Amino acid sequence: MLPPVEQDQTVAVLQSEYWSTVQSDLLAKRCCCMVLPDQPVTQITSVPYVVSMNAAYQLYVKKTGYNKLGAVWVDFCSSKLHYRQHAARIRQEALIKAIGVLESKATLRVLDCTAGLGVDGFLLASAGCQVNLLERSPIISALLENGLYRASQTVSLSHVMKRLSLQMIEAKNYLKKLIKQQEFDKYDVIYLDPMFSSQANTKSAVKKNMQYLRDLLPVLADIDLLALAYQIARYRVVVKRPRLSPLLNSDLIPTSQHIGKSNRFDIYSKKSLKKKN
Repeated sequence: MLPPVEQDQTVAVLQSEYWSTVQSDLLAKRCCCMVLPDQPVTQITSVPYVVSMNAAYQLYVKKTGYNKLGAVWVDFCSSKLHYRQHAARIRQEALIKAIGVLESKATLRVLDCTAGLGVDGFLLASAGCQVNLLERSPIISALLENGLYRASQTVSLSHVMKRLSLQMIEAKNYLKKLIKQQEFDKYDVIYLDPMFSSQANTKSAVKKNMQYLRDLLPVLADIDLLALAYQIARYRVVVKRPRLSPLLNSDLIPTSQHIGKSNRFDIYSKKSLKKKN
């Protein structure tokens, strides 16, 4: 007999008039958390966060009780992302340069091991990459699924959404599986944006989205994630870090870096993308 699954005490699914009881119960079962009846979020004290559906059919997460933090959902249709997605501007994104999109004449197959709310993966897909998103959190992956679906129904984004796929899985386990199966040509570039406790004092840590992610995703000391990714990536591994943070793995030195005002991208190259057929 299997041991009982421990219930998540961080978040609960909040019923609302915009989704059925069956839908909310299914999400609660997937996330191993309780279901709460429809009520004002400010009156909830049993859990720090709730997940629910709003009138725009956006699956969102919100901090309970009285606070100034609003809800967070995945929105690939936002005006901010639309601005960054513009062809001329996206070529100037440090992420796009670090991944090597401008160096390759062919479509890059990218594995985003730490999808989060999917912004980086979306920008890579907008730049023409084929991107597989990995997310270990049932709650965050549910937000991503909802955001991907809504964006796929938007005519102007449907072609981008076809280049994005999502899997709910621990990145380390997925990489180990690829190594075991010797699938060393599956991805050209592997991208890592791990959340470490050293980020707590950075300016980005106070942003609402980042605060929610830090609370919902336990910090993992995945210093070996880079070594696993390096075995699988055909051309390079790219690691996003706060600008002044230490290397993800002090035993591995990046071959190059793209340094911005608040972030940097450490690039671990295996061979040149310019030779990609």
